Amino acid sequence: MRLADPSSWVVGAMGVTYKAFDVELRYQVTLKVISERYLGDESARLRFLREARAAASVRHQNVASVFHLGRTGENYFYAMEFVEGETLENIIKRSGQLAIRLAL
Repeated sequence: MRLADPSSWVVGAMGVTYKAFDVELRYQVTLKVISERYLGDESARLRFLREARAAASVRHQNVASVFHLGRTGENYFYAMEFVEGETLENIIKRSGQLAIRLAL
């Protein structure tokens, strides 16, 4: 995998999410990498792996599909479907609280 745009990243609770390109599949993906601060924390590592496996088990049109869970050295990551669009965080910042109908 290679980062499609190294400046396009989002920091979350467990890691950093990037827009990337899977060179084997030749497909745009979202790549989530566990934060370095959690690499030595076994419970955090297991939580990250559970998150990836749980996300991979969901099949729904409104949920991005997980393609790969992997490790390079000490770094764990998973690749999922890249979905173009605005983040939920930005929508809420722009529009305020979402109507229940829109949120569901």
